[in-house]
Amino acid sequence: MHRERKNWGDKLAYGLVKTARSLFDWVSGYKHIEKPPAPGMTIEELRKAGYLLSDRQWLEVSLYELLLLYFP
Repeated sequence: MHRERKNWGDKLAYGLVKTARSLFDWVSGYKHIEKPPAPGMTIEELRKAGYLLSDRQWLEVSLYELLLLYFP
């Protein structure tokens, strides 16, 4: 859900946010998809494929976000 990018400021902001999100997802190991690659995959299979984060991985992501927040 995005609004139309009307001027260069909108385009710049969109590009910066998209780049930051992609970089964070790459660093944290998160893969965002709309639906699983194969129907009927178990949770463990999805985690091994990198489409779901374990509790430990979510904790690592949260700690990483806190570090970025307090130590930019």
